[in-house]
Amino acid sequence: MSPDRYRDVLAAHGLDRVPSLDAAIEVVAGLRGRPVEVGAADLGDSVWGMWLGLPESDQIVVNTSSIVSDRHREHVVAHELMHVLDAHIDPERAGTCAMRTHFDDPTERRVEVLASELMLVISAHRGLRGRLDSFLRP
Repeated sequence: MSPDRYRDVLAAHGLDRVPSLDAAIEVVAGLRGRPVEVGAADLGDSVWGMWLGLPESDQIVVNTSSIVSDRHREHVVAHELMHVLDAHIDPERAGTCAMRTHFDDPTERRVEVLASELMLVISAHRGLRGRLDSFLRP
């Protein structure tokens, strides 16, 4: 899939203009018609994050023992959130559980690129907000 195609997927689902990861989570929860909750737990050494599609909610769990920075945590959440979006787009393909350990699988590669594109959207908003703040402040 080309980079433009990934951006088209985000745009088709209202994620091309979100100002924050929290806003993206709200959009995906709205698409799914159920809450997307983010938590943390010690998942061991080989997993950065995990998504569980439960009957009443989607749970994203970030591994407290392997996250190295706030940005890394945000990217892991974005990656798992793209698994949730994947389940909305194609429930047959997505399954109900995903753990981020490697990128040999085509699904893992697809959601990783979608997560990276989403983080670029959010970063652009952060940069614009920072430039506007510095312009507007005396």
